[in-house]
Amino acid sequence: MGKQRWEVQSLDVWGNQKDGYDINDWFHAGWLEFDDYPSENDIFSALKSEGLIGENVKRAWVNVDPASSSGYYEVQDNRKSKGTYGKPLYQIYQREEGEGSVSGGKRRHGRPGVGGSAAELRRLMRK
Repeated sequence: MGKQRWEVQSLDVWGNQKDGYDINDWFHAGWLEFDDYPSENDIFSALKSEGLIGENVKRAWVNVDPASSSGYYEVQDNRKSKGTYGKPLYQIYQREEGEGSVSGGKRRHGRPGVGGSAAELRRLMRK
């Protein structure tokens, strides 16, 4: 089996920790490649190496959730002290060879993260 290709989508998120978050829209932020099915730590390390998460961000600050199905991860802010606990940062989907990026859409996110452009996410996660 060859390399596995994963699309990273940055999220435009509305809401707050108390009331929950809405994913207003999502945007293609990049691609990650892995030799095998990635673990949560593999995803975190790859996001850091691609500059999608700040260099000084600690692993404990970020929740990488394999969600309910294989081929999908959600990355969330895990810092309770910042008031953004549970806020979605990225969605990461496994893509087949030749399958393109998917962007745009809205969905309700029931739990309490950081949304917007990839640059905005990097800036916020450095705080």
